[in-house]
Parts: sequence; structure tokens; C-alpha cells
Amino acid sequence: MKTATGPVVDEAAAIRFLEGRRFALIGASDNRKSFSVIVNTELTDRGYDIVPVNPASQCVWGRVCYATIGEVPGQIDGAIVMVPPDVAVDVVRECIDAGVRSIWLFRGLGGPGSTSAAASALCRDADIDLVDGACPLMFMERGGWTHRLHHAIRVARGAVVDSRELASSGRVGLRRVEPGRAIDAHQDVLVHAVTDLTGGQFEP
Repeated sequence: MKTATGPVVDEAAAIRFLEGRRFALIGASDNRKSFSVIVNTELTDRGYDIVPVNPASQCVWGRVCYATIGEVPGQIDGAIVMVPPDVAVDVVRECIDAGVRSIWLFRGLGGPGSTSAAASALCRDADIDLVDGACPLMFMERGGWTHRLHHAIRVARGAVVDSRELASSGRVGLRRVEPGRAIDAHQDVLVHAVTDLTGGQFEP
């Protein structure tokens, strides 16, 4: 399911993904301009084992970097995909062939990130537990205020929903939301988040 600006992310799927401990990060880079550096640092600091995957590198972040996820030894709990969307389709296919059952298609602020209709369809057809278009740091406990604000904005826009809440309310699936209506429906979430982050200095 997509909103006008991108896919709807299931918060329950994000939480399930982060219950794993060892992830392949596909698109890993030592380039300081790459957001993969920040994702790796934040997750590693929280005790996750992040395995870099990039066919253009043999060593990233001082660790062995594998050309494909199929070459990574041992069990992988999930794959975080941080490559352009036209590359992501082949990467998703490689993940499925390698037996990876949880895939996170990264999307940050602006641009599609690694998301595409084709990559999402591949995951659905293979019954993959998919997080379709978000940054993992939005869902971390004790995350930085920028990540918490990003999460609050995405919730307010209807781009993040929780399938557990939908199920308990008797609604099924991730619904499409109309621009503007989602802001009205969830404005209190955004206001409370910004007020908290600004120490009570924000007035709606």
C-alpha cells in the first residue's frame, strides 16, 4: 500500500525486524556522505551485528565486506537495503535466493530511497516480512530527537501505521490515506512529539 508520497510502513513489521540481532547492510560504504555510515554506527552502538555488503568494496568500517548477501557466512536475521531503487530489485532477488525472510527497504528524507513497486512486489510474492520505505533509526528506543520527529511526521502523514492497532480495531490491511486528512487525523501525535522535543516551547 502507498500514500501519495510513498509506501505505507507497518510499524509492527519494523519492530519484528529489529528483534533480530545480525543484519546485512547492502549498500554499505565508508563514504562519509553515505547515510549507511550513520545507520551502521547507531545500530552497532546498540549491540547489533552489522555485516557490510557491497560488490565494490572488500573492507568497509574495518570489517570484511561481501560482494553479495549470498556470500555472507552464518545466519542473517534480515537485510537492510540501501541502494538505488533500480538496483534494489536485483538485490531483493538475491536476498530471497539466499533464504533471507526479512527485508528492510530503506527510505530517508526526500527521494525514494531503495523503494520501488517492483521490489515490493517481489517481496510480497515471496511472502517476505517487509519494511517498505523507512529509516530503521525512526523505530529505535532512545533514538535521537531528529529520528523521533521524523517518525512523528511520518505517522501524522499516514505513512506509518501499526497493523496491530488496525487488527484490534477490526480493520484489515494498511489503508490508503488522502493528503491532508491524515494530518488532521493524527495532528495530536505530531504536536505532542514536537512539544516534547522542544521542551514545551512549541504551540500549535
